[in-house]
Amino acid sequence: MKQNDFSGISIHAIIALSQEALKQRELELILEKKKPLPEQVPIPTIEQVFSDVCQAFGLPEERVKLKGRKHEFVFARHVFCYVIRRIRPDISLKNIGIFISGRDHTTVIHACQSIQDGLDSKDPVFWTEWRVFLHNTKLFKQDA
Repeated sequence: MKQNDFSGISIHAIIALSQEALKQRELELILEKKKPLPEQVPIPTIEQVFSDVCQAFGLPEERVKLKGRKHEFVFARHVFCYVIRRIRPDISLKNIGIFISGRDHTTVIHACQSIQDGLDSKDPVFWTEWRVFLHNTKLFKQDA
């Protein structure tokens, strides 16, 4: 995907951020009807993604970056790592870790895997928190 090409992000967001798995035919129908976004749509920065995730959970950015282990902050950090890796694959794991208070790249890998494991599960606690993010985020809304 080119840096300024957002035409595939909605499909990726639907696949990655939806509990219900799309069947192949449904995906084909979506792709057939999908209209590419205008070229001038900017790719969000790492700061914008982090800010959106924090706002979606109603958490202060400075607290989410801290090294605390309180679940609500850890979950928000994990969601941020997962989302930024999908929206901005050009940003290295190392740079994502540095952005969230100097964490190691392996911490970012763990965070992404943690969210992927949750998406693959039927854990009601995970899905409740995930739906809060999906409901409140502006990242995947066309009119955001």
